[in-house]
Amino acid sequence: MRLFDALQFWRAPMSAFVGVCFGVMAVLGTPEIVGSLRSAYDSLRPVLRMSGVIASRDADAVILHISGEKMRGEECRLLAVYGYSVGADGLLKDADAKRIDAPQVNRQRDKGVYDIGLWRVGPIAPDAVGVRVVAQHDCVGRVILSTIAEASL
Repeated sequence: MRLFDALQFWRAPMSAFVGVCFGVMAVLGTPEIVGSLRSAYDSLRPVLRMSGVIASRDADAVILHISGEKMRGEECRLLAVYGYSVGADGLLKDADAKRIDAPQVNRQRDKGVYDIGLWRVGPIAPDAVGVRVVAQHDCVGRVILSTIAEASL
């Protein structure tokens, strides 16, 4: 390309304007695109596929027996487990989720099928129609939340 040809491009203000617009859109749109791709990846390859069944229930809490499969290996480290009661309107209210049949050990686990025992979720709200247990994992610097158990009351 000759120097004269390059100067001709910059003399056309509309071409420069279009180039700047594309550049700004690329810079502003990249985080959204990357976030969407990560969400799609997490949907196609979740950390966990688990479920829970109600083992018992009282006025204050629900005991869930949780088991299932860990789909990703040691690259995903368990950070925390959270419990919620679910209202009729879908609103989540904080509850405690605690393993009651054995001490909860936050160790890294490889891929595989696991029975992670009995979990007490409570206190549950008086108007709750369900409970949910969510695990938080650190997967190589990215924090991922996964529902590990959900049960209707």
